[in-house]
Amino acid sequence: MNQEKLLGAKKLFFIALGIDMAVTALVAINDYWAVGVLNGVRAGITKVDQSTISTIEFWSTFAKVTILTGLGVGLALVRWMGACYAYAKETLKATGFTQEGWKTWGWIVPFMNVFKPYQVFGEIYKAGAADNSGGEEWKKSSGSGMLLVWWIFWVITHMVMLGIGKQALNSSFRSDLTLNHIIGMYYNSVTVCVISLIVAGL
Repeated sequence: MNQEKLLGAKKLFFIALGIDMAVTALVAINDYWAVGVLNGVRAGITKVDQSTISTIEFWSTFAKVTILTGLGVGLALVRWMGACYAYAKETLKATGFTQEGWKTWGWIVPFMNVFKPYQVFGEIYKAGAADNSGGEEWKKSSGSGMLLVWWIFWVITHMVMLGIGKQALNSSFRSDLTLNHIIGMYYNSVTVCVISLIVAGL
């Protein structure tokens, strides 16, 4: 039964991740299209009609859906991590976990979210090692170098995305917003989407 819960939580996570990636890809494609339209306007070779404006406004609104899909991925991931701990304790009879309480708060608490999720992943990875024989034997297992590399990449890319997000937010409140600023904001959005897709894919 624990294995069924584990597999169910894993499946739910990958479904949520797939939906998020699909929505993010749609946003990236349409933002890139908007950049082309606005560059054409700036060059004087494209005239914008009401239909084009409506399309741009629709996709700008649709982009906010990524907030919901991202939240869905986060909730599904926390559920999967919880299922991993339950499986490790109840089926593998592993004990001595010290990071389980951070499986949710580790993503939320500032500064802690830089390293706590990695420590949680590390415990889960070790507990699932093939040579695990119950108790605290899992602590003797080697960690994953690939997991560390992925986490460093995750932290760096999310810091970059946070910086881009702050810049976009500041630009949106400018009273002297120009066409060049708007095009730059769309370019930044495409960049964030592409980074998000790479992180999700990895």
